[in-house]
Amino acid sequence: MKRYYCTWEEDDIKGLHSISEVASLYTESNEEGVVLREIGLNKVGQIAHRYPSSTHLFGHHGILDNQKVELSDTNTHLTKAEFEVLWSTT
Repeated sequence: MKRYYCTWEEDDIKGLHSISEVASLYTESNEEGVVLREIGLNKVGQIAHRYPSSTHLFGHHGILDNQKVELSDTNTHLTKAEFEVLWSTT
């Protein structure tokens, strides 16, 4: 199954910064646009959100977990390898 790796900013998601101080959101989605994993970084590059997670605040709920996302060339410039590096950061 193909995966898409996207980067989301405040311009893409209104109110993003008010969610656990997330400045940038990185997602892994399937080809249907269902978000499987999310990593949110704050302004200084620290992980502020992680979904799914049993150790991070709100880790049982994703910012985009109950909706399908529009996959386009404008937000799919993150590679699988880059996402996995972020994901492996604790």
